[in-house]
Amino acid sequence: MEYLKIDEILPNPFQPRQDFSADEMIELTTSIKEYGIIEPLIVRINNQDKFELIAGERRLRAAQMAGLSEVPVILKDYDDKKTAQIALIENLQRSNLNAIEEAHAYKSLTEKFSMTQDEVARKVGKSRSHIANFMRLLKLTKPIQELISIGKLNMGQAKPLLSIEDEKLQQKVANLVIEKELSARKTEELVKKILKNDTSMLDEKPEQEDTKIYLRDVAEQLKQILGTNVSISQGKKKSRIEIEFYSDDDLDRIIELLLSKQKNNTSKVFDFNV
Repeated sequence: MEYLKIDEILPNPFQPRQDFSADEMIELTTSIKEYGIIEPLIVRINNQDKFELIAGERRLRAAQMAGLSEVPVILKDYDDKKTAQIALIENLQRSNLNAIEEAHAYKSLTEKFSMTQDEVARKVGKSRSHIANFMRLLKLTKPIQELISIGKLNMGQAKPLLSIEDEKLQQKVANLVIEKELSARKTEELVKKILKNDTSMLDEKPEQEDTKIYLRDVAEQLKQILGTNVSISQGKKKSRIEIEFYSDDDLDRIIELLLSKQKNNTSKVFDFNV
């Protein structure tokens, strides 16, 4: 191990991670100020005879933020291909990459270094289907990829969108998935309906959505009043209010509460300020 001045170390051109949490960086910077850098950075000498980072991007940035002038390093003799692999593997092991960053990293290995998906899978310890599924995300529109990057959409919600070829429709469905907080399974069901030309959910009228919001608000008020979960479902001919109870005593409590409310206000059981 040796020490190098921070300004002598060039960034890793194959670094797959683009977003670094501000909170994580502050936490790491505080730790480095108190204890120093415990784990050395990995560097190499590149084709221009310059020191270039292989692994340790967060530690290097935090060291700069902490005001350090030099950092401990271990020098390795790696070529570009090996450097890209190590950078990817380090981030995967630390679970630091979002799905889109991971997908771009796999794409880089296959395109820049002519590696097959099977070869990439073996190098990073993943299945070939895992590599293929992540790379397919890059076929989604850029706005949807951004939604995945920032955590608005997860992998399970995003995969079904690949079946929709129309980009505007793809975006419309993505927005609906986020708005309604649909699960991966519900998203798959929605996409299947849309592919069969059933766009009823997409074509909901504003007043229908307003009614749903109103009913959610009422259900929440009932939940607060009764101290238990309440759900309201509206149908075309018949609607339903469901009140959960967990024991005979709980049922007696709810009934007593309902009857007492009715006695106190004969005109209506509850006064909803909605």
